[in-house]
Amino acid sequence: MDNQKDTQAQSGILRFFDKTPARTGLSLNQSVDRLYRRAERIIAGLFLATNHVEPSESLRVALRRTGLELLEHALSLKDEMRSSESGNVSAFKASARYLISLLRMLTISGFLSMQNSTVLIEAIEDLGNFLVLAQNSPLSETVSFSKQDFLDINPQPIKDIKDKKIIKDRTDIKDVHKVSDISMKRTLNVRKQGIIEILRTGGELGIADVAANLPEYSTKMVQRDLAELVATGQVKKTGLKRWSRYSLAG
Repeated sequence: MDNQKDTQAQSGILRFFDKTPARTGLSLNQSVDRLYRRAERIIAGLFLATNHVEPSESLRVALRRTGLELLEHALSLKDEMRSSESGNVSAFKASARYLISLLRMLTISGFLSMQNSTVLIEAIEDLGNFLVLAQNSPLSETVSFSKQDFLDINPQPIKDIKDKKIIKDRTDIKDVHKVSDISMKRTLNVRKQGIIEILRTGGELGIADVAANLPEYSTKMVQRDLAELVATGQVKKTGLKRWSRYSLAG
């Protein structure tokens, strides 16, 4: 019965976070935003799991305090994701490791079930792995450049706007299908290149790990691209179904 209540509470928390996104105007790169949202759910789980523990219990106090500190460290990574020597990165990792120790102490003391403890510890470990992968991701920077930013483009002014002959000449733009095809191919190539870069820095990863670093694309799109990269020999696949792992070939 207690496990059923815990499951229902967890389901309600997940729906709460999904339906009430924060709109503060704070600019975060996609990796930090995803990291923070993951951490937010984990800390919510920690608070739920310790609701029955006496407020004066030192383990409960330490765990909740450290969980809130972890959220602060996550926000502080906004412009430091690529810096492995950053104090905030180190503080985030240290807080995550300390949380795992506190969860183990709670479990040994009989305050937390082995099942819930294992789930929470694995979630925190996955959070640390995500940080390592995100540091090497092109999505971990708040500054974004485009090629146009560095080109000296001086378009020719229209000398005579009454010249209808120039306006009627649509021979360069009438083939809409070709333009769309080129755009789709470029988007596909960018997505596949992103997958290759993630595998190059992350080693052997599952579909969920790769998709986590490409939040602008759906998991199905990433899975389809991985299958095509495997078929062309650029990526190597090991394992079956949900245990499948991907790495660069050769």
